[in-house]
Amino acid sequence: VGVNKMIIENGLNGYLALAEEDWYRLLCLLIEDKDLRVKIGELGRKTVLEKYSVEKNKAKYLEIFQNPTKQFNES
Repeated sequence: VGVNKMIIENGLNGYLALAEEDWYRLLCLLIEDKDLRVKIGELGRKTVLEKYSVEKNKAKYLEIFQNPTKQFNES
């Protein structure tokens, strides 16, 4: 699941499937529940826009472009 654990709040803005059974159960849940699909989708989009969009991170990007040899943390 890797970096997804840092982005997804399981059951809130997405789901983290750890095993094949999880994938099946969670996909069935989403297929059968339109309201849940919409809710998870909206919260997932909100997370991306608030934390990972170009607009939200433009200061970091500018710093990287202006100081290409500097070491940066991923936080």
